[in-house]
Amino acid sequence: GPGELDDTYYYGFSQRMNQNLRGTLTPKVLLRVRSQAPGFWRVMAFDRYTGQGWEASRDERIEILERSPFSYRTTLPESAWYVGETDRSLGQRREVIQTYTATLGLPNLLPALYQARHLYFPTRQVAIDAEGALRSPLPLSPGLTYTVVSEVPLRDRTQLGEASTDYRDAIRENYLQVPPEVAAKVRQTALDLMAAAPAPLTNPYEQALFLAQSLKQNYALQPDLPFFDEAADMVEAFLYEYEGGYGDHFSTVLTVMLRSLGIPARLVAGFGPGEFNPFTGYYVVRNTDAYTMAEVFFPGYGWFAFDPIPTHEVLPPEPRASETFSVLRQFWNWIAGWLPSPVAGWLNDSFLAIAPSWGGSSKGWARVGNGGSWFYWAVSPWG
Repeated sequence: GPGELDDTYYYGFSQRMNQNLRGTLTPKVLLRVRSQAPGFWRVMAFDRYTGQGWEASRDERIEILERSPFSYRTTLPESAWYVGETDRSLGQRREVIQTYTATLGLPNLLPALYQARHLYFPTRQVAIDAEGALRSPLPLSPGLTYTVVSEVPLRDRTQLGEASTDYRDAIRENYLQVPPEVAAKVRQTALDLMAAAPAPLTNPYEQALFLAQSLKQNYALQPDLPFFDEAADMVEAFLYEYEGGYGDHFSTVLTVMLRSLGIPARLVAGFGPGEFNPFTGYYVVRNTDAYTMAEVFFPGYGWFAFDPIPTHEVLPPEPRASETFSVLRQFWNWIAGWLPSPVAGWLNDSFLAIAPSWGGSSKGWARVGNGGSWFYWAVSPWG
């Protein structure tokens, strides 16, 4: 039901997300992240739409993992990311090492780039849920540091456009749920939006991309949105009553639209990269950097996110196969921002010409963060 937001902690990091809350966050630095590449620091995902929010409904699928007493490394099960062996056989991936340090006391969810494969954390036990969210048995105290090694899927539009639509039963059962009273109407609105495409949208990837862009162009952010009636469906209210909503409402609408078309999707919550500090090499992440997107499942490739929020890019920040020195690139961009554009353009051309000779030099600094203190967000199995 209606309520007020906590002004410090983002409302989406809990077992249930109530999107009928109103209020604003007071900006606070929560994390410092050192990473070989910027990305969406993914916290958790939701499988069940409730009509005014979301729920991570499959508590029975939470797996508690215990590491060896002789190593801080926990290897994460592939079953948390894939449904069957064939779902991991296609597509390129890139290893990205990230180190996170909490600057405030936080609950027990651990941000990480999708797909996390190894976790270095001080406790003997950690947990992972059905949607791939990592959990600590304790809240994260200020100064807590942990490291994640992720195998990040690389987005290839051609490959994803050719992906199978023969979804497994487990995918259909968990990621196509839409309230029956709104399903037909939302599906028709999605079809109407896609009818404006200059060419037929023949696959789920192109449909998701086009609908994300269409929501940005046809609906508006509504900062003074009133509370929804307790019996109202949020997606219906967004589309037909207010013609817009809060940023996270856009992501919910896209997720439900895709489901109405038979495309498996879920809502994912996390942090944008934050503000890069070129002097420390850290991304400074605030509570106000948190938001949601729609994640879409492509058999053989995994989950890929689409961002329908106005003012955001439709594709979230992601590593690329050719990137080998992203911190150096970030520092270069920061310097160029202070220069007159003709000078910056000339220097940028020079950078692109000489940078390949430095390829591979960026991994060393990221490995330095493997030691140190450790991190926290709050949900079960321990919260």
